[in-house]
Amino acid sequence: MPGAVLSGLAARWGSKPVKIAFITLGCKLNQCETETIAAGFAAKGFEVSVGAPAASPADIIFINTCTVTSKAEQKARRIIRAALKTANLVIVSGCYAELNKSDIEKLDSGGRLKVVGISERETIAGLVDSIVGSGQWVVGSEQWVVGSEQRVEGSEQWVEGSGQWVEGSGQWTVGSEQWVVGSILSSRKQSTNECNNVEADIPDTTPATGNQQPATGNRQPATGLLLTTHYPLPTNFRSRPFIKIQDGCGRACAYCRTVLARGKSVSVPPQTILAALSAYEKAGALEAVLTGVNIGQYSVDSGQGTVDSQGTGDRGQGTGDSQGTVDSPVTGCRLPVGSDISNTKPETGNQQPATGTNLSSLLGCLLDNTQKIALRLSSLEPEAFTQDFIGVFKNDRIRPHIHISAQSGCARILRAMGRGCAAVDMLETIEQLRGARNDPFIACDIIAGFPGEDDGAFAETLDFCKKARFAWIHAFPYSPRPGTAAYTMKNRPPESEAVKRVAALTALAKHENRAYIERWIERGGTLNAVPLTAGKSNTLTLLTENYIKVKIPSSGTKTERCRLTSIDGEGIVWGEFV
Repeated sequence: MPGAVLSGLAARWGSKPVKIAFITLGCKLNQCETETIAAGFAAKGFEVSVGAPAASPADIIFINTCTVTSKAEQKARRIIRAALKTANLVIVSGCYAELNKSDIEKLDSGGRLKVVGISERETIAGLVDSIVGSGQWVVGSEQWVVGSEQRVEGSEQWVEGSGQWVEGSGQWTVGSEQWVVGSILSSRKQSTNECNNVEADIPDTTPATGNQQPATGNRQPATGLLLTTHYPLPTNFRSRPFIKIQDGCGRACAYCRTVLARGKSVSVPPQTILAALSAYEKAGALEAVLTGVNIGQYSVDSGQGTVDSQGTGDRGQGTGDSQGTVDSPVTGCRLPVGSDISNTKPETGNQQPATGTNLSSLLGCLLDNTQKIALRLSSLEPEAFTQDFIGVFKNDRIRPHIHISAQSGCARILRAMGRGCAAVDMLETIEQLRGARNDPFIACDIIAGFPGEDDGAFAETLDFCKKARFAWIHAFPYSPRPGTAAYTMKNRPPESEAVKRVAALTALAKHENRAYIERWIERGGTLNAVPLTAGKSNTLTLLTENYIKVKIPSSGTKTERCRLTSIDGEGIVWGEFV
């Protein structure tokens, strides 16, 4: 879609802004990137709705896709088709769009679908400008102006040096760009969408590491990373802001297709991450989620400059006893949409070199240079759990919540996957994590039905999960992904068997999850919590520091501390403010 043609979509449609709805499939990284893109559109004057269903009334629908499984791609196609029935323009991006652009483009023949792969997004400003342009399109007066170019609707006159306006067909062509007038923003649609939290449809299953090289060979990292390094952030889309710290993966497991879309591992400079975190803290956010494709591979070489230190942050054991009030169910970051924090720095103080930074030292730097905001980590590969990491994990400003990309508990299957880790080592790591914190929430991913997984191999995995006592297991059936090493592997169990194995793992997960929650109810201890949403019957839904969703009656004083009181037959956890 030519940028010039859609110039000025941020301008008012009559007296109202153009409405754009954002839908996200996939991991926390996709959610983070969606919100960054949405912030860019909001800064241009669009009315933005995040987490809207495909059928929501909107002039433009933006869909961020996932390619982890074939079902994720099927769901994306279904949502795209639904969006094309209601919106004037549908923009599709993400990993699926990067790898299967031509297939997605076939879903529409009316000129209302734009597919933007990760490698095409470059910067958030570039993406928005490619849609919005720098001109002005005032629909109410039927006048479209870009620089000195002008098309007046009434007289069917098009003035532009090299362009062509075909009066009868409503078609404008400049080079290879084409605008079909009747199909883009041709009618006004009313919307009642609010800015809601993004809802991930596919759990956070970041690609795993092993000892194989990426299937992409020497392919350079996709430029999606720049969607975070060029802010307008933070936004007000959620109470727990996401901060992208890394993109891509330096290795490729046999089943993983995400690395084909994302490229090799690249990391956001610590100065940029600290600037974002400091701004979120100043805005009142209680915690931030650090995310990426494989954040355990976070690494910044020398020559990245220095980090301005406040010199007043508490890197040691935080008190965790703040009693600040919560003003609304979604209190958190409330900076104006479009605030540019790319040059934001924490208050002046000592200088710390940012050379040789890995995940552990990054966490230490962020703790040293902020006051109160807590850090939650997205999925981690087993290789991330170094002794340095265990040491940093002891800090109670790091949320006691770990999600391990385990994928299997069978040594033979782990080798076939190219994982480069052993089940016995993961069990040892889990005990070290429990020794560092008081009964943290430890979860994992498990793939059932990988090629070669017979009954004995699955029994090993089930036994591994029982020994680990995971507070949750995200189990899903293996999905052959084109372009991966496992795609042509033989001896794949029947899909029906994989489904049964997923059911067995999920049953174990539910049992262990309830046992974990009941332990915390029996202790009667207090927990830090972040409000998520307002519930029915005057209740609030909060997320505790150890990843338990709890409902609390909204009457009375609201604090950042709560106590779990009961769990009902449906698994709903109830609590009270303290």
